[in-house]
Amino acid sequence: ERGGYWARIGLLREELYGRLSPRIFALEGQTIRLGKPFRVRAVLQEGHPWAGLTTYPRLFQAPEGPDLPLRFYSPTFFRRKGVHYPMPEPRLVLESLLRRLEVLASLPAPEGVREALLERTGVRWFEGKTVRAEADVEAVGFVGRVVYHLPRATEEELAWLWALGRFAFYAGVGAKTSLGLGRVKVFSPRKEEG
Repeated sequence: ERGGYWARIGLLREELYGRLSPRIFALEGQTIRLGKPFRVRAVLQEGHPWAGLTTYPRLFQAPEGPDLPLRFYSPTFFRRKGVHYPMPEPRLVLESLLRRLEVLASLPAPEGVREALLERTGVRWFEGKTVRAEADVEAVGFVGRVVYHLPRATEEELAWLWALGRFAFYAGVGAKTSLGLGRVKVFSPRKEEG
């Protein structure tokens, strides 16, 4: 919409959501100052492509098979030995998500599952490009679509693969996610083809 801005607030700890959500919802209709004044027209939990609400247990429900399709909407890069690296390699993506899930939800993956995710997951399909990341650092990041594939996966491994993919929507992937970089969502290859 012309002249409109939107902001996304991700509360990844349930106790924070419980304490802060009443204050956030109370902002609707108010004017806030972020460098300059902005009027908050709406606070959404759903009905916007980047709004959503879930729980950690729900992330693990109903894995959809060994292929995890992720779409990278904003430039995504990783810090690797002091260098910004823009390729969405399976290990980098999944390790980024595993670390965040372990820290934020105190949910460490079982060692065998972690090893399977990081060592056996490959890329089935890839389409994308690098673009300059508008951030406080000089970097390029990846945008596009990747279908990750975990062959010979157990039910537990599939549950973790899909939980990480769903978690990416809330946590982001890679570096500088608090600045809007690394925005990622699971996508439906069938819907995008048709």
